[in-house]
Amino acid sequence: MYRAKALGTARYEVFDSAMHEHAVSILQLETDLHLALERGDIAVYYEPIVSLRTGTIIGLEALARWQHPQRGLVRLPVDTPKIDSSFVGRMGAAGEKAEIIGSIVTLARSLGMEVMAEGVETAYQLARLRELTCDSAQGWFFSKPRPPGDIQELIASRPRW
Repeated sequence: MYRAKALGTARYEVFDSAMHEHAVSILQLETDLHLALERGDIAVYYEPIVSLRTGTIIGLEALARWQHPQRGLVRLPVDTPKIDSSFVGRMGAAGEKAEIIGSIVTLARSLGMEVMAEGVETAYQLARLRELTCDSAQGWFFSKPRPPGDIQELIASRPRW
């Protein structure tokens, strides 16, 4: 019924084995998640978000880490426009990937949004992102994701990059 509604009005869909498998998969994921919550199998880590204007920590991304026997590490996403680490990691002196990053920043600005880069690992990448007017960044250059106690120590030290 939901699939027929999603595809438009005055439609019908025949329930087939693929739809059944999809429904069972979603139900299994929900069941596994409930069990993980009951057992305390989900750990929260925090990764600092650094302003590229001031070089200070302006926020934290909470990473819910769930080590599942079949699914591996499940990371629950956050609704923030980000430049993927695969682009940041390939930013070279010849300007590779910088044009794409600049276009993403321009698009975000036209939509009235700020943009964040993830996967910053070097001072060079940080400098290039600042040149491209990226608003904020995160990555191992600043800090690896940390458990609650460790992140409090980092914030208290008031680092500046």
